[in-house]
Amino acid sequence: MKKIVLLFGIFFCMFSSVFAVNHTDWNNKERWYWVVSTKESTMYVDKLNLQYDAATDTVIFYTLEVWPAEKTRQIAKSRINFTKNTYQDLSARTFKSDGTIKYWKTEKPYDIYPGTGAEQISYVVSNLVGRDEKHAEYDDMKNNHGHIAY
Repeated sequence: MKKIVLLFGIFFCMFSSVFAVNHTDWNNKERWYWVVSTKESTMYVDKLNLQYDAATDTVIFYTLEVWPAEKTRQIAKSRINFTKNTYQDLSARTFKSDGTIKYWKTEKPYDIYPGTGAEQISYVVSNLVGRDEKHAEYDDMKNNHGHIAY
């Protein structure tokens, strides 16, 4: 009887830890900020990995796109240049339900067009990093040498 209880306990711990990793990583509202949904997919931005550089007016960030019907998820590392209004996917990993993982990398930025997912992501990321305030402060410091910001 003790062996059955012990085996059940081990099985339960293994199952719950696997479920917790899959569930927590992809559905953690403290980490993933909803951006946009379509009939096919939902896009999130990782709030914990936003790197804004006021000198270049760029941000590097991660997105998560989920396709529930296909049981597929993709995490991408991307860059937005706010001055040039461009979006660049730096790399991505696609995880399929059958266990396959596809990796790709690209280095070509493209223009952000109105009404697109890239524009929505740009807007959300800009607000999450406080881009307008940080860029204005950077410009003020750059233009007013010796000025001490309080």
